[in-house]
Amino acid sequence: MVGFEILVNVPRDKRQEFLQTCELLGSVDQRHPACLNQALFENVIVPNQFLWVEHWKDSQKMNIHLKSSRFGVLLGAISVLGNDTNELKRLEMKVIDSVENTVE
Repeated sequence: MVGFEILVNVPRDKRQEFLQTCELLGSVDQRHPACLNQALFENVIVPNQFLWVEHWKDSQKMNIHLKSSRFGVLLGAISVLGNDTNELKRLEMKVIDSVENTVE
């Protein structure tokens, strides 16, 4: 399994629009079959800071998704609705490698 996370700060006045966009993009019926999980989390300590997380069956399918217009819409929404103050604007993306947990 592979995945990625995107951390973004949203101005208070753009919060509702950001959440509506994420709701549309996170629709289960429109998700690619290779996408195992897709979720949006809000930081309870930092107001209007969100973490978008996706887990994929394999890196090939995820990489195709990262080049898709659907993913471009998410990045566009973050660019337009994210905090436009250089100091506060954060957009981080990291790839999560597969991890196997063993229980003895």
